[in-house]
Amino acid sequence: MTRSYNVLNETSGVTGKEVGRMTFSQKVKDELARAPLPERQEAVQAELLGFWHVLGTFFVRENQPYLHFETGHSGTARRIFNLWRQLTSIRPELMMRREHRLKQQLRFLTRVRFQEESERALGLEKGSLKSDLVAKFRETVGDSRRAHQGFLRAAFLGRGSITHPRSGYHLEIRCGGKAVAELIQEVLRQANISSRVLVDQWDAHVYLKGAETIADFLKRVGALEALFVLEDIRIIREVRNRVNRLVNSETANMSKTLRAAVQQLEDVRRLSPEGMAKLSPRTREIIALRLDQPEASLRELGLMLEPPLTKSSVEYHFRKIRDLVGRDM
Repeated sequence: MTRSYNVLNETSGVTGKEVGRMTFSQKVKDELARAPLPERQEAVQAELLGFWHVLGTFFVRENQPYLHFETGHSGTARRIFNLWRQLTSIRPELMMRREHRLKQQLRFLTRVRFQEESERALGLEKGSLKSDLVAKFRETVGDSRRAHQGFLRAAFLGRGSITHPRSGYHLEIRCGGKAVAELIQEVLRQANISSRVLVDQWDAHVYLKGAETIADFLKRVGALEALFVLEDIRIIREVRNRVNRLVNSETANMSKTLRAAVQQLEDVRRLSPEGMAKLSPRTREIIALRLDQPEASLRELGLMLEPPLTKSSVEYHFRKIRDLVGRDM
């Protein structure tokens, strides 16, 4: 391998947090990387499979084959290291290098010697990874909820990203190939989480849209802190939108009321003395109220009368005035 890595021992701190403000994706990954390791073997195996499918590569060094898992997230590297230690007797190597072409960012590599035990841990002895990945996944780890949770957690930790809820609702996982994307989509489908696959000439992506769908995903993989952030922002946004709708509706109703009042006042002013004399005492009482309360609605005018009238009854009296002054309905 031409890239130069510094080997870290098992107790060394794997830091490498980005300088400055962390993105929402990084915070979600930090939370997932801190999650307790699964206790059941199939769940550990499923999580390692998730990392293998999105991050893993084969590499031969000095005639010895290795499995490589390279990532820019320190917590992910440490988790892969610990998962291998928990599932097998293999002693992985944890290494770090600085990527000078990427603004001095740190890259982390978990290297595992490829041997019978590591082959068995990933189910590679059951056939080529180019075959039906969905069937192979079921054969290797089964359909348990914990196994699927670990697999999806690893897929997101490996190559996932999520926008901050303030900017919208979008989550995606880069998969490297259509077969892996379809496997992730199938595991999501079994968790009742809808997703879509986009394949281009360079990569394949599984992406999720919508607040509820992404909330279901975060809950499924155990990112509860991130879920609370999303739900808080969603509630605030929904309340704000509801208030805006109410304000807009109230403003529209007020404008309608004022336009109607202006028309009614104009009709009253156009009444001739002869026309006024033809009106009933009740209609003349309503006219007096309108002149005194130019901004009141028809319902409010009706409640001011004794006995009160309904909105439609008050409107009937104004239609009589309209007929007298020759205004069209």
